Amino acid sequence: MTDALSARLPDPAALRGRDYLISLLEEGRRCGLLSGEETARLLEQSLPILARQTAAWTRGAGSSVPLDRAQALLESVLYTAGLALKAYPTPAAALEALRREGLQALFEAGQRTLRRRLQTARTLHRRLCAGLFETPNVFYRATAVDGIGGFFRLYQPQLLAQETHITADYPVFLMPGDVTGVEFIGAYLAALDCENRLLSAFPARTVHRLLCRLEPEYDRLVLNLFEPVMTAALCCALTGRPVRTLDCGGAQAVRPLLEGRTQAELTALLQTAQARMSSDLAFAPGPADYLRRSLPRLAAALEQAAQLGTLERVVLTPIPEGPSAEPAITLEEGARLSPPAFSRLLAALREEKPAAERAALLSAQVQTAGDLAELLTAAELPLRELSAVLALLPQAAWAALAALYETDAFVTDEREARLCAALRALRAALPPPERARLDAMTQALRRPARGGQKRPEERP
Repeated sequence: MTDALSARLPDPAALRGRDYLISLLEEGRRCGLLSGEETARLLEQSLPILARQTAAWTRGAGSSVPLDRAQALLESVLYTAGLALKAYPTPAAALEALRREGLQALFEAGQRTLRRRLQTARTLHRRLCAGLFETPNVFYRATAVDGIGGFFRLYQPQLLAQETHITADYPVFLMPGDVTGVEFIGAYLAALDCENRLLSAFPARTVHRLLCRLEPEYDRLVLNLFEPVMTAALCCALTGRPVRTLDCGGAQAVRPLLEGRTQAELTALLQTAQARMSSDLAFAPGPADYLRRSLPRLAAALEQAAQLGTLERVVLTPIPEGPSAEPAITLEEGARLSPPAFSRLLAALREEKPAAERAALLSAQVQTAGDLAELLTAAELPLRELSAVLALLPQAAWAALAALYETDAFVTDEREARLCAALRALRAALPPPERARLDAMTQALRRPARGGQKRPEERP
């Protein structure tokens, strides 16, 4: 293909996933394949569709909506038609289809694509939840189950197809790029499902002990679990040790194999390690391909660590079995909040804000179970909001709170009863191993005398 001909064709790299149709029109103009008048005529075809969408939004009550809502409805129309255009093999073919088919036909085709992708995503989500890897990391479960479930409850593919609604707090290793709406959820779920199936190939307790080496309180951190586990597994394959143990012998065992190699050489070495892993672990094609696509990034991290002399931070081994493998419990070890600090934090908790922000405030400022219990009851949050905040706190905090309420049979305060109900629901939702672990943590805590606690208004 000559340079002159290439210049006449839309550049795929210039097209944006979030607003594919608009970027396609821009490329058509740049290449001289569309005139300004033709572009305007194509965009005008969105107006009758927008009118119908507006009527559907107002349920026939009128054609007037706020400007920002009208803009969102128009973005949905263009996004939906763009989904249909993405199915064409080249941008040039998509541009020709836009001219030939018209926006209405492409919008209807995009709606059909939306419904198929939404059904696929729902099926994948059900499978993920049914076999979720057991980990105390609160962001893993909260995102996989509740966060994505919230997307399906809120998503409106007919009217606001471009909206995603959730932030996906848990970061998958290969995060989806320039996509939104059902495209983002579909790609995110596919990545999380692959990581979940790869993690599930290892004993949950072994993974827990490995991640405790990374950070003893990893259960409350936003971090990807896949990267350190797969790095350890690949290094086991390189050193000839059993892969399921995740114990490669440490940085000293792999340093001679890694130092002095380029990223490309390390990627090839990890490809060999992945092939060796297949003798111990029979990965399905999807997860195996996901791991293969992850190798260059894993190799880059190893190359950098080898150059900086920090392989010990990247190549981890599980900590020994025993009590030290349990995340530390820090509540009841610090100082109580002063009255002014308590009042400021209570006011902040009562403000309208996401559960993640409330949980972050509590995690950053509260050091004792007494303060935590008083704040959560005094804030008088509805049960749903209270449960959402508690779910984002570490299980050590659940145990500390449960230890304050050894039995709630005699709790008469409505706010404390709500807190107890939320704690019971969170415990019941845990898998049996995690539930047993939580119970053991609760039993291990010293239970302070309830009568000695002062309410906020009684603070000196």
